[in-house]
Amino acid sequence: MLQKYETDVALIDRLQQSAFSYFLDFTDPTTGLVADTSMPDAPSSIAATGFGLSAYPVGVERGWIAREDAAARTLTTLRFLAESPQSRDKDATGYRGLYYHFLDMKSGRRTWRSELSLIDSALLLAGVITAEAYFSRDNAVEVEIQSVAAMLYARANWEWALDRADTLSLGWKPRSGFLPFRWEGYSEAIILYVLALASPAHPIPERSYAAFAEKFDWMTFRDQPYLYAGPLFIHLFSHAWIDFRDIKDKAVSEKIAIISRIPAARLPCSATMPKKSGCVRRIWTGCVGIYGLRQPAASARAGRWPKAGL
Repeated sequence: MLQKYETDVALIDRLQQSAFSYFLDFTDPTTGLVADTSMPDAPSSIAATGFGLSAYPVGVERGWIAREDAAARTLTTLRFLAESPQSRDKDATGYRGLYYHFLDMKSGRRTWRSELSLIDSALLLAGVITAEAYFSRDNAVEVEIQSVAAMLYARANWEWALDRADTLSLGWKPRSGFLPFRWEGYSEAIILYVLALASPAHPIPERSYAAFAEKFDWMTFRDQPYLYAGPLFIHLFSHAWIDFRDIKDKAVSEKIAIISRIPAARLPCSATMPKKSGCVRRIWTGCVGIYGLRQPAASARAGRWPKAGL
């Protein structure tokens, strides 16, 4: 809710701190796992846990949490990830250094019969790498963070997840094996391919990224070309960790295609947003894509969502 006479800067600061507080309120103190939503009995999402690991350094820099507390929280999560069961067992936490999409908050075991998720493992490990880079001081806690984080990233077997093809599989299940779909075409999986290409122990070949990018789709909106993908989070997740400005590759110029994508998504949303919806132009709307709009009430029913802070 807007407060009277509140400046844009004060509003943004308040929203950012409120978003950060999710990771303080909805993280299990024993496993360090972050809940998928604020709804009662929600399981942990490993992607949400990756965002939490990435948020702790931000909280330290902004003065919202002491460095020692953030480091302790981080180490709790990393120790759990390192020590939790990795096997073909249907109730394990992960397999081949990758993790199931949803885990029980208390035990850390697989729940909801979820898949071993490549993209969610990547978002988790992006948080692990962030923690390793930030907590770099020469004390016992931070030295252990660096050591465990390096092991977790090296252990992830991306090469296995190719399953004898060029592109990465969407996921795997203990009884049925690999899912019949692959990460192809522009999506949030850019972070997945970057981590897999750079793996110190199980890297995938360059041709895998070429195969992924070969199926990029383009669209034109108001005479401006864009990489097409429906949900807006696709254009945000990888960018939480990678600064794409001035980066170009054989497939696309991210600077041209992405930086201007978000303002374009606002246009049809602001034009169709009901006047009494409670949203105003200077507040981020519930848009899910250029052609989609999520009503604010729908989000409220779902509770707080850890990735909404993006």
